[in-house]
Amino acid sequence: MIDDLTVGLSTQLTTVGGSASTAFGATYAGVDGLSVSFGKGKSEGVANTSGDQTIMKASYVIGSITASASHNQMDHTTNTNDQEVTSYGLSYTVSDAISLSYGEETIDRALQVKDIEVKGYSASYTTGGMTISLAQKQADHTDHTTVTSDNEMWKLALSLAF
Repeated sequence: MIDDLTVGLSTQLTTVGGSASTAFGATYAGVDGLSVSFGKGKSEGVANTSGDQTIMKASYVIGSITASASHNQMDHTTNTNDQEVTSYGLSYTVSDAISLSYGEETIDRALQVKDIEVKGYSASYTTGGMTISLAQKQADHTDHTTVTSDNEMWKLALSLAF
């Protein structure tokens, strides 16, 4: 086998209810700082329904910066269930105590008026056994329509380890 390549395979044989699934995936991490993954699965359901899912992701670390991207596509026999999710992330470790991150995600569902768009920021500070973190997330068009369905969340957290 190739060094730094991990491969997985799974299967579920047909059940009493008539469903079965198969999937495989591979991750390659042979380039310093780079990790690339690919996975594909198929699910056969009852009443002639099935779905194919493909997932691709990559991340690259250089020094204290990590960049990542992923794409997840689901094709279903019922077209209204087709969906694509695309995500990006960037994190920066300022020091052993401070880290910052930013991420975006778009969810595109078949036959919907608008895509769901999510953006978020976070920061954390750790000293000794204490970590304090702050996060802000915003999600637009959470019901896939042009109707105002935007949400915003702030989170302040404190954790202590004894």
